Amino acid sequence: MIDVIYDGTYLNARLNSRNYKAILQIAEQAEYSEYLHSVGVMSLPPTKFIARQLFELGLVFDGSAKIFLDKAVKKEPEQKFNFRVFAPLELRPYQEEGVGWLCSHSDHLLLGDEMGLGKSVQIAAYLHFTQSFPTLIVCPASLKLNWEKEINLWTKQKCQVLEGLIPYPIEEFLTTHPVVIINYDILGRKDKAEIAQDEKRIKEAKKRKLPFRRKRIPARGWIDILKTIPFKNIICDESQFIGKESTARTTAIVDLCRQLKKARRIFLSGTPYTAATEQFFTTLNLISHRLFPNRWRYKMQFCDPVKTPFGWDFRGLSNGDQLHNLVKGIMLRRLKKDVMKDLPPKVKVIVPMKVDPVYFQQYAKIERELLDGVIKDEKQTYHTLRQQVYYTKIEACCVWIKEYFVSQDKLVVFCYHREAFRDLMNKFKSIAVGINGETPSNQRQGIVERFQKDKKVKLFIGQIRAAGVGITLTAAPATCFIEFGDTAAEHLQGEDRVHRETQTADSVMAFYLIAPNTIDEDAIERIKTGYANQKQVLDGEKNAQFIADTPSNFARGVLKSRQAKLK
Repeated sequence: MIDVIYDGTYLNARLNSRNYKAILQIAEQAEYSEYLHSVGVMSLPPTKFIARQLFELGLVFDGSAKIFLDKAVKKEPEQKFNFRVFAPLELRPYQEEGVGWLCSHSDHLLLGDEMGLGKSVQIAAYLHFTQSFPTLIVCPASLKLNWEKEINLWTKQKCQVLEGLIPYPIEEFLTTHPVVIINYDILGRKDKAEIAQDEKRIKEAKKRKLPFRRKRIPARGWIDILKTIPFKNIICDESQFIGKESTARTTAIVDLCRQLKKARRIFLSGTPYTAATEQFFTTLNLISHRLFPNRWRYKMQFCDPVKTPFGWDFRGLSNGDQLHNLVKGIMLRRLKKDVMKDLPPKVKVIVPMKVDPVYFQQYAKIERELLDGVIKDEKQTYHTLRQQVYYTKIEACCVWIKEYFVSQDKLVVFCYHREAFRDLMNKFKSIAVGINGETPSNQRQGIVERFQKDKKVKLFIGQIRAAGVGITLTAAPATCFIEFGDTAAEHLQGEDRVHRETQTADSVMAFYLIAPNTIDEDAIERIKTGYANQKQVLDGEKNAQFIADTPSNFARGVLKSRQAKLK
């Protein structure tokens, strides 16, 4: 645990029950000192003499504070890692740095890299190096299958992906499936009757003008099983989801972390809180109880408290520099602009979606009849399958889009069929504009301008062939494809609506949302092959990759291989 941090002006030493007397003696002898009661920190002059005294007390120094230690002080050896063991998988240089940082520290930490830099890849690589299993991963529902994919790819370990609100035994499977993945929304639920009873009690107390305090209502469900399992790591992805203190998901995570004290906690988010600074406390407290021991103190110190006739307002920020210096000791954060030399201009990611079982059965029936030769009109049936795939994954895709907006402002979504376009426009009509084949040419630019300039318009929906050329959508940092066209060129043109000379983002993301075990995988493989062939003919480039997240991990080539067998 970090005890001493240099904030650019002072050496800040954290006091506790064991060292506070010694630190007070150092402060009395120092030229100046200041005790920050709200966070339990003593600020001292940044001299080598004081740094040596603090070090001899056994305090742990952050990297920023180590520069004041004597040369005679023995430095901790930096761990070296052989990243070649991942061949043919490859980490980017900044990802290697991130894995090394995770492996070299034993404390709870926050990996705060900006979206698109591969936080899940770094965690998977960390798990591979440390072999610290069993591990629990808590994430939004739309990312569960993506986490399973990354863990399988990098660690070769199998995952238990938990579903539903009703818990079932899982501990017996940990030897073969040592990574457990669950989404925040099914982690636990609060008893509605108990909530209603508490609200009634508070209402009566207000009426009688008596003091009251809300009852801490525990979350029940999967949390009751998970906190009995000796996990070595608790990974919380998109940790802004636990920003609100009163929610069941936050209550469950706090309860889980307090119960499993030996588990290492690693929080991931490019936007650890979305609005008010107050929302950051839960994550900070679970990472470092020493630095952030009390919510009220944190709000009074850092949230610009304002007394109103209705109570305290904590929506602002105060002492921002001091908070930043405390946070940077427990967080690794890289922005895209910081690692541009290691980052391609476009980052493409395949994201597997959870399929609807009813629609998937209908899809599987049609595909089976085609492959068994029952259906003769292959072309028409292929188009029917493509439409059916959309219905198997659309609910999961909508969840993914909604969760994207938790941390990002705007998104461009492409689909293929007209029915899909109309469906998406209807689902997101309050925040969306769109262009399809029926959009009059004289209205196209007005629609684009609304997306570019209107803050209330967060989503642009376009048919690939109708909206993939001739327009600029650089207000969004990312695009995603829910359905796929026939060629790589169509998708490149769609990506380039966002990735243009006038783009505001340093690097853009292109997400491909696929339904596993369907012709989505074949479509990605076909696009990949066509792109490689075209690059070889036109540019002389061999083995060119359309997407770095190798589609061969998913592609089955079902239609081709099964039809070959039938022949």
